[in-house]
Amino acid sequence: MEKYLKAGLFVLAVGAVAAVAGDFDAVDSTVAALDTSAKTTVKTGMTWFIAFLPLLLFAVGAVGGFLHQKKKGEQEKDVNKALLFAVGGGAAAATVGVFIDGLIGAGLMGDSSAGITVLTDFWTNLLT
Repeated sequence: MEKYLKAGLFVLAVGAVAAVAGDFDAVDSTVAALDTSAKTTVKTGMTWFIAFLPLLLFAVGAVGGFLHQKKKGEQEKDVNKALLFAVGGGAAAATVGVFIDGLIGAGLMGDSSAGITVLTDFWTNLLT
């Protein structure tokens, strides 16, 4: 036990000398740069997630509505009704996606309109 205590005190003493000598300045700048880089990466990922969530849900809703109505309409052979269900399902799912973006904004940014702002700013900047 005494052996471990002496080893621990030695490590602390060497660390204190190195800290006073400024040997950790490069480590501090590297950690700060890594922190900034990680925050930027997460921010970009969340922006893309918020931006593409309504589109992804629109596609899922459209395919789901079309397949559901096509299965029901095999007896009727009515393709127009299946297409209407696809558009309706896609629109409903996209609306849910925008609602989820609002919830993300409320939960992470404290304001539900902030999530919608991220969505609109992303597409406005991308398309202009």
